[in-house]
Amino acid sequence: PFDNGVQATGALYSRSLTPDDDVFQYLAHTYASRNPNMKKGDECKNKMNFPNGITNGYSWYPLQGGMQDYNYIWAQCFEITLELSCCKYPREEKLPSFWNNNKASLIEYIKQVHLGVKGQVFDQNGNPLPNVIVEVQDRKHICPYRTNKYGEYYLLLLPGSYIINVTVPGHDPHITKLLSFACNRGQDKFCLTSLMS
Repeated sequence: PFDNGVQATGALYSRSLTPDDDVFQYLAHTYASRNPNMKKGDECKNKMNFPNGITNGYSWYPLQGGMQDYNYIWAQCFEITLELSCCKYPREEKLPSFWNNNKASLIEYIKQVHLGVKGQVFDQNGNPLPNVIVEVQDRKHICPYRTNKYGEYYLLLLPGSYIINVTVPGHDPHITKLLSFACNRGQDKFCLTSLMS
């Protein structure tokens, strides 16, 4: 993502980036680096080469109205497209090699569900708060991430230090919390007593 953006220049270096481009690149590298053919980036002769087997969607071919961009913006879903072959309809006897080439990549990709930080937001009585905006400072999204009906939030982030802003719509001030996690898993709970009193 993004698959939609400014006019294409025809160059592979023209990109349309999301606020979470570092995460998307990490996910793509995680998959491609474990696939012996994909990581070469040059499997399709007489076609574009993809350094390390990945590209930004818009760099490859612009697409307006795609589900990948829609789901990222409106449903907080991180999706990547996997092109497994230069051949649109490979022969049946090739299918076992597709599995063998992609098994390690698929398993490692699935593990990334634990990447980042997740937790819950509660009021002063311990009740979960739905529809609370939970966002990383300096990662502005068109549709800010919000807690679900259980007060839960999930933010895919690479290990590092982040300032998390938590805002209950219609209330001031918002709570800001510095989170730092060195591994791939972080969890935090926010109690919004100052907002609800």
